[in-house]
Amino acid sequence: MAKIRKTSKKTDPEEPIETSPSLQEHPTRDELYAMGKNLRNECPRESHAAWQAPTNRPDPLALMMESNKGRMPQLIPIRHGRMLQSPFTFYRGAALNMAADLAGTPPPGSASRRAAIAIWLILALMPPPNDG
Repeated sequence: MAKIRKTSKKTDPEEPIETSPSLQEHPTRDELYAMGKNLRNECPRESHAAWQAPTNRPDPLALMMESNKGRMPQLIPIRHGRMLQSPFTFYRGAALNMAADLAGTPPPGSASRRAAIAIWLILALMPPPNDG
């Protein structure tokens, strides 16, 4: 049986305690604004207007079929019907397609971060469908 060894190390009260990322200090609103302005200088909005599908772009329908795997087959038509309502509801149901399209856009940061932010915005800011 292993012995538990006690240490007599005293901690410095001035030394910061390691905490989880959610409890650590976050940038202020002004700092976030400045970071966004800096990214906009690196990647102006106009650069997104010239998007063209790359030659190696995955087939959007194949991505949709791939995202249907593991879903209840009787609910897939309902999902597709909801996606037809607007571009926002389409991308809410087609995060894989959106991530594939964003992967080749001009970079402010990594493609995965842009995709994650876009997906979060669509999922978080849109109200859930009315199932009532």
